[in-house]
Amino acid sequence: MQTRFCRTQIPRTLECVVLVFVIKTNIENFTNKLKSLFCQLSKLLKSYVSSQGSTFSKDFQRRRF
Repeated sequence: MQTRFCRTQIPRTLECVVLVFVIKTNIENFTNKLKSLFCQLSKLLKSYVSSQGSTFSKDFQRRRF
């Protein structure tokens, strides 16, 4: 009876280890893609602001917050 328990327990443990590894890898991939997306967005916003030139900064300075 006990050997039967061990036989079923080892594959389940291995499945859990593999599952944790897959989840960890997916989270790392998601995080890296999110960082890349924010980097691209930042570059896009910087290029937009620089393309607006002085009119953007004058409009921004006129606004009261």
